[in-house]
Amino acid sequence: MFFITFLVLLICSCKKDMTSWDTDLSAPLAMSRLGIADLLPDSIIEVDGDQRVSLAFHENIFEFGIDSLLDIEPDTVQKSFSIAPLLEFTFNPGQTFYSSDETFNFDGIEAQISHAILKNGSFYLRATNMIAGPLDITLIIPKATKNGVALQITETVPSADSSGPGILEKDIDVSDYELDLTGLSGNAYNELKVEFILKNPIDGEPITAYKDDVVKLELSYSQLGLKYAKGYFGSESLAISEGSYFEILKDFNDAVINLKEAIADIRFSNGFGVEVQASVFQLKGLNNTTTNVLSLNHSLIGSSINLSRATYNDGNVSPVVKSYLLNNSNSNITEWIEVLPDSIKINAQANLNPFGNISNYNDFISDKSKLSCDIDLRIPLQLSLSNLVFKDTTSIEWPNDDNFMIQSGILYLFAKNSFPANVHLQLTGLDDFNQAILDLNYYLENSSASGSTALIAGSSDNILVSSLLKFNLDAEAVAKMNEVSKVAIRAKFETENYPEEVTFTANDSLHILISTDITTRFSN
Repeated sequence: MFFITFLVLLICSCKKDMTSWDTDLSAPLAMSRLGIADLLPDSIIEVDGDQRVSLAFHENIFEFGIDSLLDIEPDTVQKSFSIAPLLEFTFNPGQTFYSSDETFNFDGIEAQISHAILKNGSFYLRATNMIAGPLDITLIIPKATKNGVALQITETVPSADSSGPGILEKDIDVSDYELDLTGLSGNAYNELKVEFILKNPIDGEPITAYKDDVVKLELSYSQLGLKYAKGYFGSESLAISEGSYFEILKDFNDAVINLKEAIADIRFSNGFGVEVQASVFQLKGLNNTTTNVLSLNHSLIGSSINLSRATYNDGNVSPVVKSYLLNNSNSNITEWIEVLPDSIKINAQANLNPFGNISNYNDFISDKSKLSCDIDLRIPLQLSLSNLVFKDTTSIEWPNDDNFMIQSGILYLFAKNSFPANVHLQLTGLDDFNQAILDLNYYLENSSASGSTALIAGSSDNILVSSLLKFNLDAEAVAKMNEVSKVAIRAKFETENYPEEVTFTANDSLHILISTDITTRFSN
């Protein structure tokens, strides 16, 4: 009985009060790892057998297609029919009112085209009938064929009545039609034969037309897209003043680099069925951040570039390509790349058919034809550099307890770096809204100035070099630290002994671990 009574009293005396206690927490809060693939896009990284890294990427400087060489301006064929000078005339069912051959004259085309294949487009037929009776209209374009069949349509134009003339409007899809543009004679250019036939419907009633009754016919087009054209395109000169933007390098515009070497392959490609003689007057790289500009120096600048005509076979174009290899010995390509251009500007001229009609009207152009200039760059990462900046954000992993509060403490940053470059870190605490609320570098041990950087030593032999940094947080910093959910990391890479070159490899990396020895308080 004594034991039972004592146990009951003991249990009753264990009523819980609000308690709190202090504890020392020593644990990782954030981790980050940077490799070559984090600093540069995977798509431009090349790695050789020794794990040495090069940047390799392609850029189009300019490109002209079929629309640059040939454009078909709108045109309309118009015809009017009446029985004048007769006062009136009656047409029996099935009897023809009118029949004629007309011609589309593509006057807006400066080239002399004998044959074309349309990619897309429409003809527009409009007929206005002032006769008191419906009419059948047949449109035939015998030299516009698709799968060997000539274009032909038959429609009915409504009868005129007390409210006005009868009107027919019809869109005719001419996509993929082949056009023989040699006209009625068969030896012309830019001419398309068109036939109109008007009849009294065969199942209709006799129709009487009077001298003032008029039938107006219109056939027009506004937009015709070309798949192919053949003829003679004349001796035309294209002034080329184009720009191309390097999206890949735009994030590194503030950096300063000293390359050991760079290699470029500049290619001019002629996919037109005409002779081309081109001249490049200037090819300059621009860094719009630093405003640095440098013109390329190579024998191709100012010289004539002769490109033979491309060949065409069953819808396929085989372009003619001329390449120029630029390196340290024949150009200033290395200095040109050191500008870190985010854009390339070219001033050039291309003369088409500089020797006249040597093809005897067998020039061609296709929707697959391109007159273009491209550059392939290869930059081995054997260099020295300064002010190459990379930015990252990592989350802080605090204990999952709503009552967890920081009272005081120290942050530690432990880094292992195998990059052959020192890394200067700027650490900023962010809240849940990504707003900067704490400059951690201000509390770096042995530093008392805001904006100072934390130095991570580089490696000279691709072996991980360790660094340890300590951040002493005061009461104000601790209060803000309770609101920090992320740390923004700004890493600036600097090689030692600039401009002495070092070699970057695919295995280079920077590991960062942020941990704490923080006195905290849990309450419940």
